[in-house]
Amino acid sequence: MSFLNEEKVDPGMILSNDKIEVVFDPESGGIRQILNKKVSTTYLKHSSDRLVYVWLLQKGKKSSVYANDDEPFRIVSSGTETIRGIRLNKDGSRSSIEVLHRIESVDVKCRFTLEDESPLLTCEVEIDNTLNPSCSEDVVS
Repeated sequence: MSFLNEEKVDPGMILSNDKIEVVFDPESGGIRQILNKKVSTTYLKHSSDRLVYVWLLQKGKKSSVYANDDEPFRIVSSGTETIRGIRLNKDGSRSSIEVLHRIESVDVKCRFTLEDESPLLTCEVEIDNTLNPSCSEDVVS
């Protein structure tokens, strides 16, 4: 399963059926537009390059897997500088777009899926923080 970021793609990668249309930015993986086709209403007025945010706990803090309000952390977001690839898949009555980002030492893959007759867009998120052994201690997902 390879992601191709070098390959030229249309100005937007689109998941669409009779009910909704979701347009993704091929440069950042962000969602550009969500359109309800039945009532011609756009739900997303302003698009963003930022698809996901990763919160990194600072090293040397409490060993709990949950962050407390008093623990320092950094928030790092996805964007054009972190995208590793975007891919459109069509499989019968189902279409999906997979977006892969590497945010520091964390791989984040988002898979958006749309069925032909469904008004619902589903999203699965996979986080791999094992690329840097010390990072797995710092990331709360």
